[in-house]
This record gives sequence, structure tokens and C-alpha cells, in this order.
Amino acid sequence: MSVVNVKLNWSGQQAEGTPQSKAYTQIYTVLVNNPAQDDVETARTAPGIPPLGTPLGIDVTRTVESITAVRTSLTLYTVTVVYRSSVGEGEDAEGVDIDWDAAPSSEEIDEDIDGKPIRNSAGEPFDPRLTEEIYDLQLTVTRTQANFEHRDALDYLGGGKFGGCVNADPFYGYAPGSARMRSIRATRRRAGRGYDYRVGYVIQFRDSWRRRVLDQGYTVKAAVWGDASPLGDLDRYAARLIAERGYTYEEAVAETERLANTPVLVEAAEAAHQPILLDGAGKPLKAGQPAVWLSFTTNRSRPFGPLGLEY
Repeated sequence: MSVVNVKLNWSGQQAEGTPQSKAYTQIYTVLVNNPAQDDVETARTAPGIPPLGTPLGIDVTRTVESITAVRTSLTLYTVTVVYRSSVGEGEDAEGVDIDWDAAPSSEEIDEDIDGKPIRNSAGEPFDPRLTEEIYDLQLTVTRTQANFEHRDALDYLGGGKFGGCVNADPFYGYAPGSARMRSIRATRRRAGRGYDYRVGYVIQFRDSWRRRVLDQGYTVKAAVWGDASPLGDLDRYAARLIAERGYTYEEAVAETERLANTPVLVEAAEAAHQPILLDGAGKPLKAGQPAVWLSFTTNRSRPFGPLGLEY
């Protein structure tokens, strides 16, 4: 068997498609010289006829789906090659889905809707603390990507430490620090002779992702001379060292200076098994003053712009 010539008929090319499927048809003419042995299979597999799975040069998302050969004369065959691509049902032409939803979570709260601390009538925080169902806005972007870098995904998910990264730049109109990467999921799929990835990004929004905790404890800083503390002011403390431990005046002053700004156990708090409220500087909170909360950054920050998720 022998193939003499394979010719692409440019006039026979045809393209068609919908948002869910795109097709492209090519027509070839194949000339053979041994009609007794050459048949339609010879024409289908002739050199120059693209085999099944071959991507289309002008659109690599379309690959050869079918090859049909028809004998038109003793030594001549017409070969029809159909390329086709398809995307999942429900996706748009660009392969991008945008979903907005609410993300509920049950979390401890430390202040009411007006910003007043939640405490009992004696001014102490409740134990356990009250919980409330919190609703955050959640965005899911799902798209097709030629590549997926799992190390980059791990980086945006916090690198295995604490939670996902927050945005270092404005994102969908939200200020830096308001959007947190909650999940990145990728599925590798066959695409022609290679692969692509269907990747979903889940981002959660709230005013701030800094963690807040009530300033309270069983120890206080010894403060400075003359400033009252649960152990008495520092000059009285020095006097106790002299009277009760036999310190000289100079030794008592030196020891008291060393203890300044050093955590000191509050005996009353320990005895009551109840921490005392602090003022944000390590000293007991004065009566009538609002409770103080400390805030901490526990999420790393990364720019979200390079991800190209704003559509």
C-alpha cells in the first residue's frame, strides 16, 4: 500500500460553536496508488492527517475528535477531520464563575452592638463568654487555568501557619486587611494532548481580621513610685522589704527598681480564681473605666492583585 499525496482543501474548512462547545472541520484529499490494497483505513491514517487528540493550531483547546474517510474514486479519498472542545455545563464562554454568598460562623463576642463591653453587674467578663452567629460576605471565583502552582497556593493560604493571607492591596473595593483567602482548590483535567486546571478561590470579607482579646490577667506590672497597685505603691513595697526581710534602705530601693514594670502576681485575683481587668499598660483598670481589648495580627499579608480574580 502507498500514499502518493495528502492535500488540505482550504475551501472545505468550517467552524461552528456555542458557549458550551466549539467545533472546527478540515477536509483532506488523499491519493493512493494501490487500489487493490489501499482502503479507507489507509486514508484515515495517512501521513499528514492529524491523529485523534491533536490540538488545532489556531485554538489549542480544540482537539481532533473524529476522522472519517470516504472513497470518491478508485485511488482518491476524502478525509474529514473534526476538532472539538467543550466546557462544563453552566460555565460562561470565558470559563469563569463568580459566586457571592454568606459565610456564617459562631464566635465569642466581647461588646454589644453599641460597642459597650459585655460584663456582669460587678464589671467582670462572663465565663464562658457569649457567642453570636456572625455573617461574613464570601466570594468564590472558579476559572480554567493553563497552570497551577501549588507552592503559590500554599503561600496564599498562610504557609501552614495561622489562617489564610489577607489582602495587602484594595480588593473588590475593600480596604487592605479586609479579605482573607479561605480556600484554593484545583482539579487537573485532560485538555488535548496536555492538561489544564479548574481552580476555585474562596475569599471571606470582614472589616478586620485582627484578633481581639480582653486585657485581663492574674499579674500586673509593679508600676512606678507612688502609683498605687494591689501590693501598695513602690515606696510602701520597699518599706516592707526593710521591715519583713531585713533589707537595707539601699538594697530595698535597688530591688524595688528592679521590680518596676515586672509582672507581679495579684494575690486577690489568684485567691478568687478570677483575673482582674487591666488598663492596656499592665496596670489594674480603674473603677468606672471601660474595658480594654488588645488586638493582634495573626494572618500574613499578600497582594491579591497578581491573582487576577477581579472580573
